[in-house]
Amino acid sequence: VNTTYYEKDLEQSRAWVDESLAIFRETDDRFMLAWALYMKGNIEALEGDRRAMRASMRDALAIFVANEDLSGYALILDAFAVLDYVEGEIDRAMTLAGAANAIQDLSGTSQLAQLNRDWGGFHLEELLTDPERAASFEAGRRLPVQEAVAIALNAESTGSGEGVVVGRRLVANPNPDDPSGGGGELPAGEDDQRPDDGDDQGRQQ
Repeated sequence: VNTTYYEKDLEQSRAWVDESLAIFRETDDRFMLAWALYMKGNIEALEGDRRAMRASMRDALAIFVANEDLSGYALILDAFAVLDYVEGEIDRAMTLAGAANAIQDLSGTSQLAQLNRDWGGFHLEELLTDPERAASFEAGRRLPVQEAVAIALNAESTGSGEGVVVGRRLVANPNPDDPSGGGGELPAGEDDQRPDDGDDQGRQQ
């Protein structure tokens, strides 16, 4: 799927991603299912169907959230940032890009962002030369992950999931001035109750 996507062979990419989705659902491979949904969203972006892309990214994010996969958080939040940028929501785009960037530092997945940005012309280095946009980016770097997820999902979506619940309070980078990156897991509060396994399974399907 990735090869044909980069070659802009959307017809073959679509066929293979649909086949992959069927296989990963049948085998209950949650990580690969989320990755396939992510690729489906990118294909939909190139096809010009941003609403469908948002739905696919939302469904991928639900799986990554249920599995507390930091690399998945970073990948999908960055994809939402590019989508918001294309749709003219620049401040939100920069905030989500900052949140994704901090998670990438924490999880060691800094190379994933480029997968998102080619289709949308989202050139972060250029955008960061604007002080207001740079401030939004830095604000995003300080966001707890569950708040970044809430921002990403604040737009209308047709995702098939019943919602995304973030169980633990994960902070991407509570101290951006700390070269070590900071971050980690904080105890769940009263509003951060984790769903039981049955509820997790229902959200992922």
